[in-house]
Amino acid sequence: MKDKRSAMSEREGDSIPGWVAAMPWIAVAGFLALSLLYWSRFSENGSSTDPASWGQFGDYVGGLLNPLVATLALVAIVISIRIQKTELKETRSALQRQVALDNFFSLLQQHRELVNTVRLRATGFLNSIELAEERYEGRDAFSAVVRSLENHNRGDHLEDIQRKWASDYRLTVASEDSFVPQLWFACWYQGDPCGLMDVEKESPFKNSLEASFGHIFRSIYQTLKFIYHLDSEMFSDKIKLDLVNYLRAQMSEDEFVLFALSALTEVGSKSRAIAIAFDFFQKRMTYSDKWAETMRKLFIPISDNVAWAKSKGYERVV
Repeated sequence: MKDKRSAMSEREGDSIPGWVAAMPWIAVAGFLALSLLYWSRFSENGSSTDPASWGQFGDYVGGLLNPLVATLALVAIVISIRIQKTELKETRSALQRQVALDNFFSLLQQHRELVNTVRLRATGFLNSIELAEERYEGRDAFSAVVRSLENHNRGDHLEDIQRKWASDYRLTVASEDSFVPQLWFACWYQGDPCGLMDVEKESPFKNSLEASFGHIFRSIYQTLKFIYHLDSEMFSDKIKLDLVNYLRAQMSEDEFVLFALSALTEVGSKSRAIAIAFDFFQKRMTYSDKWAETMRKLFIPISDNVAWAKSKGYERVV
């Protein structure tokens, strides 16, 4: 804080001309100059003891010095008003910046609370016999979905089948490895039955995943959007990226996987765009299952992805 005040004082000092800061000395110098001029002109008459003569001297000095002093005082008032306006502007900017930071950390707190309130019910099946229901809370719920997707990642599927189902569910498919998990997620997210090769697959989850996780994905997107639209005069791109890292630090690996899956559906396209703009995923999912790791290539800021994100309204932040 001390350094900040010192820097502000230096800026104020730089904005004030040197002659303005020396105005009191200018007035004193003016008085001495007028006195010297008067003495050099009238000293041959000697020092007077007549009050009227001293009154004339006062009129002489006042008549010449008062306009100078008045001018200097007016300039000082103008400079003082300018300094006050600058200080008010800086104070207002500091308050706006603090309000923005408070709102950001409030969004982070909201994200933590949303994650902790997740409740997920899942049921296992064995030979068409329903097993006991399991309940997952918080981050365990994210892990349960990711594990279920891994268990459903079986078999090879022809490219034409992939194209059909990707088109039906409006998926941006990362790779052949990720196709099946992406498809299951899209089905479960909407609460639809999903079939591959005419085999119906029932979701192990009682409700659609959107009901359990949709608000969290939207919260992540809105937080990124909030950072993106912060005033660039108060928040440089570097500061914005630092704020994004605060959000990244709040998220587990499974949260990244599910957020990526949601962003590769049609409804989450803007989430993918802003994630590309911030290089949100960076090295996350690098050590995940192969199918999840392949999704990361659709979020890294290479030229094609950056151009696509720009078409959605988000420029690269570096």
